[in-house]
Amino acid sequence: MQTLKQQLITGRRAMAQHWQQLPSKDQQALTLLGIFVGLLLAIYGVLLPSFEFQQHSKNSYREQTDLLHWLERQQPLVAGLAKRSDTAKSSALSQINQAAKQHSLTIQRIQPQADDSIKVWLESAAFDKSMQWLETLSAEGVSLRELNISKVSSGVINFRGTFYTQKSGKL
Repeated sequence: MQTLKQQLITGRRAMAQHWQQLPSKDQQALTLLGIFVGLLLAIYGVLLPSFEFQQHSKNSYREQTDLLHWLERQQPLVAGLAKRSDTAKSSALSQINQAAKQHSLTIQRIQPQADDSIKVWLESAAFDKSMQWLETLSAEGVSLRELNISKVSSGVINFRGTFYTQKSGKL
């Protein structure tokens, strides 16, 4: 460590001696050249990148603010859609359950889907009561999208169906 420090001191002294030996016009020219290079480094190395970053930040802020305002304007619309979807799904669930009770059917499993449809499983259900149940649901605006019926015994079936409401076309 000491040798490095001594080398730097020695190198600095040699440069100072070389500087003193230069004619005054060369000293002035080198001084001006050093100032010019320093200014270039300051402008292109610090100021321009800072200004570009500031401009990019302003643009990004403006875009984010515009997006926020747009989202705030859309909030009532989204809230209304979510409320309608929840209401439609819950009313379809209650219609399916009430109609099943009305026809003395026991739902083994009921599963709301991401696409707003509802999957329903019945096991060992009476075929006649199941068809009456489907007619009741259809009259209430709940329709079948998919249906799978397998015979268990004479007049007894296993039923799996996917329902949706006719009002929204999705559920």
